[in-house]
Amino acid sequence: LRRMLNLPMVQEKKLVTGEIILRDPLRFKESFTVNKGSRDGISPGDAVIDITPDGRMLLVGRVSACGARSSKVVTISEQSVRISGRVGSNSAIGFTNTGNAHAGNNKIRFGWLPLRDDYVSGGVVTTTGFEKGIPANIKIGELVLTGNSGFNFSNSQDLSAALIPA
Repeated sequence: LRRMLNLPMVQEKKLVTGEIILRDPLRFKESFTVNKGSRDGISPGDAVIDITPDGRMLLVGRVSACGARSSKVVTISEQSVRISGRVGSNSAIGFTNTGNAHAGNNKIRFGWLPLRDDYVSGGVVTTTGFEKGIPANIKIGELVLTGNSGFNFSNSQDLSAALIPA
């Protein structure tokens, strides 16, 4: 169909294995540099994942800048990185790093969630596939509800929680 309509063919993404070659000791949770670049098929916006020994994919972050032989990666802990995530317990969609405040020790903010009362602490959050370069169903982390009942429904139009990155 793409050929008949003269649309560009969609290229399949492939996994490229790289190593961390540079990490700032003061911002080690937010960014690092890997030894793969545009010569290896890497481009800005590509997903950076880790694969567990049992084969599960975990989202680390995304490529922010790319040279011929190396790429700068920003992790999901970086405040400027916004990635949409689907909550496994109810399929609600929210976004990482919403709001001005950091969620706390080893957690990131996860907000703009629809007003619902069926969120479960510990629920798995996966990528939605909405962003270019980031496939769907890669684990981002686990939802952490705050307070006794989870959320404050006062005058807010959406909900916020914390997320423990995978």
